[in-house]
Amino acid sequence: MKAAGYIIMILGVLIWLLGIVLQISNQSQLEKNIILVGQLVFVVGGITQLIIRRKNKRR
Repeated sequence: MKAAGYIIMILGVLIWLLGIVLQISNQSQLEKNIILVGQLVFVVGGITQLIIRRKNKRR
């Protein structure tokens, strides 16, 4: 399950980089905000996954 956390984080980083590339192109502010929110959700989800697994491992 720890690997799943890493996979989610890597996916989040890839989406973040894709979002940066898309934000360089001409898009409306709403589209940029939607991309940013999606990036943050993936990154926070991956970090949360790792923290939960680490706490469960200590018990």
